[in-house]
Amino acid sequence: MSKNITSEFDTSTGYQMIRLYQTVIVKYNQNLIHLNNGGWNTPTTVKHMNRISTESKLGYTVFIRKGQMFVKHNGITLPFDSDNRIILINP
Repeated sequence: MSKNITSEFDTSTGYQMIRLYQTVIVKYNQNLIHLNNGGWNTPTTVKHMNRISTESKLGYTVFIRKGQMFVKHNGITLPFDSDNRIILINP
């Protein structure tokens, strides 16, 4: 992992949380996946979100199209909302 990435497990909620600098960019448990770019629609954020998906077998892909961040999960493509977040169901 990059020196700017940290990971922690919250035993009270069951969430694994991965932080890039000060932003929890991926938070997941057995039911849900929370993605948050923190307003940083950058290739670095995309790279880290996708690496986490691959390493943790979460099954999503994040990409940027015309300045907007999207996620593809289970064959469906969705834009990040106005708060720069998206929540997915973890199969």
